[in-house]
Amino acid sequence: MKDVGSEVNSLSSYALIFEPNPKLKPILEKKIVHGRLVQEALSEEVGTATFNIYSADDTTSSLLDREDMMPHFTDAVTKLEVKINTLDSYISEIQRESSAGLFIKMDVEGVELPVLKGARELLATTANVFLMFEYSKAWKLGGHSLKDAFHLLDRLGLRLYRVTPLGLEALRFYTPEMDGSDYCNYFAAKGFDLKGILECTPIPSDTHNWNDFYVFP
Repeated sequence: MKDVGSEVNSLSSYALIFEPNPKLKPILEKKIVHGRLVQEALSEEVGTATFNIYSADDTTSSLLDREDMMPHFTDAVTKLEVKINTLDSYISEIQRESSAGLFIKMDVEGVELPVLKGARELLATTANVFLMFEYSKAWKLGGHSLKDAFHLLDRLGLRLYRVTPLGLEALRFYTPEMDGSDYCNYFAAKGFDLKGILECTPIPSDTHNWNDFYVFP
């Protein structure tokens, strides 16, 4: 997983961070005020797998072989056998420490959908959830579809949003061109009323008339 700790000064709420790259362990542990780091990769099953650490940019390290990258990038790779696990395996700990609400952020370079599949029980049984995940062209390397992610989250009761520089665009439908983009961040929520948090205004949608748009303050 990407070094999520680099994006905040410290993680004071209970933080359960999954990071299989041993190089990032001391960096992340210094940022955790309350919680712990787990040196495992996440997916939809429990077992072991090969984790690819790319020295040219270790934030793109992944369970996938990044064959889309340039040779100088892919040649400088360290392959590490790591344990893989599911978020559902940690459901007791997560729900015990997140009674006020759960925030999940994932940036796992193309294996976001398997991570979501491994969190079905957690997402289904947790009342209040914020979830943010990255979609990138790396999804295609694993044969993963944004449509499958949308349908999975919809069945679990989460509403989907597209993250834009100005705010969150509520998405009523999946449309095929979404899988054609190279990169986008998506947000999903359950149990929270965004209208009580952010200003809401309707915006025209080329595909389905109007979408709600929640403007960042």
